[in-house]
Amino acid sequence: MAFGDDLVIGVSVNNVAGITGKAYTIQDLVHAGVEAEAMGFDAIWVHDAMMGRRTTAAYCPINALTAIAAQTKTLKLATGILTPQVRNPVMTAQQWATLYEFSEGRAIMGVGMGAGTPTLIKREFEGLASLKHGTDLNPAELYKKRGKVFDECMDVMRRLWSEDKLTYKGDYFSFNEIT
Repeated sequence: MAFGDDLVIGVSVNNVAGITGKAYTIQDLVHAGVEAEAMGFDAIWVHDAMMGRRTTAAYCPINALTAIAAQTKTLKLATGILTPQVRNPVMTAQQWATLYEFSEGRAIMGVGMGAGTPTLIKREFEGLASLKHGTDLNPAELYKKRGKVFDECMDVMRRLWSEDKLTYKGDYFSFNEIT
């Protein structure tokens, strides 16, 4: 079987402390990135577990990848899988743009709805709702509409990356003239 030039072979690094109790430091993640590049891997994936999944919570994958970018030259830097719907999309867009520019375009954003039991995913939405001061949003309703929240987060981020000035009036996010 032949593969094209666009074949990417990468390694996933542990961004959480699992049931074995092994905790990985941010320095461990950076070292893994440096070693992956030295071993000839094309990419590294840092996972997102904002509030943990049978584990302790993880480091922010965007910040971890930025640290790895500082120590590597060719390694593609990927999230596996970022859950934007439990973050502020304006801040996430800014963090990602910083990583993308700093790494000279090596960043690959993998996004998804999250994994784990419904209880764990609901807990993430409770964390998100706690940031929505002055609204009547509640975690249970956000959880039920998480696909729409996800879509709106992605729309906000895409537009922030492509428009000079953005006013946004969505169901979940609203702001004026952000540049």
